[in-house]
Amino acid sequence: MIYVFSLVLGLVIGSFNNLVVTRLIRNESIVFPNSHCDSCGRKLRYIDMIPVISFINLKARCRYCNEKIPVDNLINELLTGFIFIISTDHIIYNPIFLFNLLVVLILIIVSEIDLKTMDIYMRFIYIIGILGFVYRIMHIGFDMYFIKFIIIFSLSYLLIYYISKKSIGDGDLFLYLSLFLFVDNNYLIKFVLLSIWIGAIFSIFVAIKNKTMKLKIPFTPFITIAFFLIQYGIINWSFI
Repeated sequence: MIYVFSLVLGLVIGSFNNLVVTRLIRNESIVFPNSHCDSCGRKLRYIDMIPVISFINLKARCRYCNEKIPVDNLINELLTGFIFIISTDHIIYNPIFLFNLLVVLILIIVSEIDLKTMDIYMRFIYIIGILGFVYRIMHIGFDMYFIKFIIIFSLSYLLIYYISKKSIGDGDLFLYLSLFLFVDNNYLIKFVLLSIWIGAIFSIFVAIKNKTMKLKIPFTPFITIAFFLIQYGIINWSFI
């Protein structure tokens, strides 16, 4: 029963995340006005806001103007529901894991905004940093290895940033630094490498598809995927 509750809660949070992303990009209030169609502006009925079910029932179209509902809304809801389900056992056995769940939820928002606007909203990075500072004090602790790693990584990133004539985002540096607070020292380097590998593989496919290497690709989603795989213990590290 607890997994059903986790799924439903995750779907609801995913639906809310869709609203947050859309309104932030449009520079609108998250609270007002009430939920409405992004195309015609008509106020949505409660029956039209049931996660997943409404999307299927309406056949991915607005009830009033018949405009298509973005499929990424459905993907976001399902993804968040899945994350809540697999987070359940982690949180039951280790309540502090709730910090990781909160960060992943924020990262989904940051990633989607980055994908749509090529911009990182720093307000979310600050929130992650605050959560990370509390998490590290409570769960991992600070030591010289971590401090040295932060310094070396920051200097290396800035060097690449200026050598590449700012072709990589400076916001990604602050995102990395915030997420490092959550990662065990043994996985810090692996986290960076994994995010780079995921990004490189995706970039190669996109370059081949578009037949050009001159593409700007948001890196936040790859950092998010790597963080998720590490913190949830999903990936086998024997090959790294």
